[in-house]
Amino acid sequence: MQLVNYTQQLQRLIEKAQAIAVAHQHQHCDEHHLLASLLHDPIAQTILTQAGAKLPTIEATNQAVLDQYPTAATTENKIT
Repeated sequence: MQLVNYTQQLQRLIEKAQAIAVAHQHQHCDEHHLLASLLHDPIAQTILTQAGAKLPTIEATNQAVLDQYPTAATTENKIT
């Protein structure tokens, strides 16, 4: 993925999502990894809270989805 066309903040969020996927030994990084990344970002937390989102509920539900993903033990920290 070419990150040069994104803002630095978005680049950090995508990199954090990829790190979450690697930490969980997932083969792919998808919207649930990105949501997990967003839920730990102070700016996103503020926006979501002001919009009425229940962050603990969203985080728990998203984590339950991530926990169901298959894992792949690899020697290389590279995901798609």
